Amino acid sequence: NVRTDNPIPCEGFIKGGNALLPCDIAFLSCEEADESFHARFDSCGKEYVYRINTAPVRDVFTADTAMHYPYTPDIKKMRSAAKLLVGTHDFAAFCKAEAKEHLATTVRTVYSVNVDRNGDFVEITVRGNGFLHNMVRIIVGTLIYISEGKRTEEDIVKALSEPDRECAGKTVEPYGLYLNRVFYDKDVLMKEALNESTR
Repeated sequence: NVRTDNPIPCEGFIKGGNALLPCDIAFLSCEEADESFHARFDSCGKEYVYRINTAPVRDVFTADTAMHYPYTPDIKKMRSAAKLLVGTHDFAAFCKAEAKEHLATTVRTVYSVNVDRNGDFVEITVRGNGFLHNMVRIIVGTLIYISEGKRTEEDIVKALSEPDRECAGKTVEPYGLYLNRVFYDKDVLMKEALNESTR
């Protein structure tokens, strides 16, 4: 959010802002908000998406926008394990070790974790009230380990209850991770999470 006394209308900010931004970033919309609004602290939840390309050969056009994983993941096992992550838990095992030292708590609420396949691409969508450093990337790595048989659902339960970093999976590469949405209306967040969980 930006505070300004400039009388330029929202449409002007979009046009002027996009003229100054590099080609891989763009303003899509702009809205006026109450003076007390804060884009970060007023958020009630976020949605991250992680994209995985499972094609046998690396696609040069998605090399820096999706993780290349040239295997056939067990989507059924990944979806089953993903359900264990939903709820309010201590996600310390799903956080970069150094980052935990500066946090008051590592307890977070995950509203939904969905694993979807579309052709060669697998998308893992995670909604929650907040996320720890590397949390989504470790969740994805854990689900991949579940698919490969390197971790079990019991390991996830242990990672959430003890918590033990060794029980979770690897931290996957940053390519493929996107902050897809930020929620400011909890009713909308909960409704969408409920709809996703009943698919």
